[in-house]
Amino acid sequence: MKKALLLLCFTGSAAIAQHTEGTITYSQKTAMRGRVQIADPAMQARMPESVTTGYQLMFTADEALYEPTVDDEPAGPGGGPAFRFNRPRTEIYSKIRERKRVELRDVFGDLYRIEDTLRSQRWKIGSETKTIKGIECRKATFSDSSSAQMLTFGGPMPAPQGQQPAQAKRSRTVVAWYAPEIPVSIGPDRYAGLPGLILEVDVNEGEMVTTVTEIDWKKPKSSELKQPKGGKAVTQTEFQDIMRQKMQQMNGERRVRIGG
Repeated sequence: MKKALLLLCFTGSAAIAQHTEGTITYSQKTAMRGRVQIADPAMQARMPESVTTGYQLMFTADEALYEPTVDDEPAGPGGGPAFRFNRPRTEIYSKIRERKRVELRDVFGDLYRIEDTLRSQRWKIGSETKTIKGIECRKATFSDSSSAQMLTFGGPMPAPQGQQPAQAKRSRTVVAWYAPEIPVSIGPDRYAGLPGLILEVDVNEGEMVTTVTEIDWKKPKSSELKQPKGGKAVTQTEFQDIMRQKMQQMNGERRVRIGG
């Protein structure tokens, strides 16, 4: 009897360890009011409390592709049209073992292909655990500062003293929940570097929460999981310079500030 129980436990553990491929569907909820500054009162009134969008992460032990699903469009107050944020095309492809990343980004109609190393955040792994979709996850955190994105939509809104508008900085604290049972060091967006796949990310206590909604353990088709092509090839540093120039070109128009 004991041998049978031990065999059953071993078989179950082996089955869990085999989960190194599949497709994770995420829901990302972004708080808008209090985080987005709009000079036009009418536009501010149409701003929803939050915007929810969907993403999927297809992965194997060697590679992963993160891309948006169909965007949800919230209704505005009274059922009227909502303030709409057009989500630009973004695809993030990772060669996990080779530590390479290729990201396709649409910036105001111009397509760029960023080729860089797969960077890891400076995570601090804690002892807290919680269960997500039946999978035990561990907590990890990191803090840094990130650039606030500037989109133009109305009247002057000065940046912090001593900074250019496109270079405004804000602090960021990120809490991630990763699954050691899925030994793939990747996650949603650009989050990576933990000893297990990241199933949930919370930025600044609810400003942006990305959490898993579905898990499919079926291996992705090779025709779906492939490196993005097209666009102008640039480095991460070159892309950041391009973004600063694009934002500066929009100064003097109407401006919306979204903390990144």
